[in-house]
Amino acid sequence: MDVDIPSGGYTGIQAMDLLGRKMLIGGGKDFALFDKLELKKFFKKNGLFSSNPHKKAMCSMLFKLSLMRLNMKLLTLRIGLKAKKNPDNVGGAAVDYIMYSGYFVMGYFWAVMAQTAHEKLATNPDNADFYKAKIQTAEFYFARLLPRAVSHRKTMMSGSDNVMAMKEENFSFDY
Repeated sequence: MDVDIPSGGYTGIQAMDLLGRKMLIGGGKDFALFDKLELKKFFKKNGLFSSNPHKKAMCSMLFKLSLMRLNMKLLTLRIGLKAKKNPDNVGGAAVDYIMYSGYFVMGYFWAVMAQTAHEKLATNPDNADFYKAKIQTAEFYFARLLPRAVSHRKTMMSGSDNVMAMKEENFSFDY
């Protein structure tokens, strides 16, 4: 059975919804709420300058996440400004924007799991291997997967000219 997938695919549709409707038109209220209720609280409790006993282990993760948090706000603003000049810039940035935000949010969840695992290790040595595995998986995520977000940041800011340059008729060839 052939399935006709809409132009841009489902990721593109969700990406346009996130960037266009929720962040730019909606003012990023959902991100602001997530930032206020989750991120700020987590950074305050476990921040770079807290008395957190696992500060050394968590410092790199928290620093990377705090930079990404600021980047989310800056990238949204920059894309919005570009969109005022050319609305195609939203579509050109949307998929990379959703991927970047996905890496960021997953990084937050892995940092939370790592912090919880550090706390549990101190109080529950019976499950030490489980908690060590959580910490190692978080470290793997931050070292091997999170850096992929950088390419999404660069790509989303490249504008839409490189996406829109090809004429529509050049997408279909009769062989």
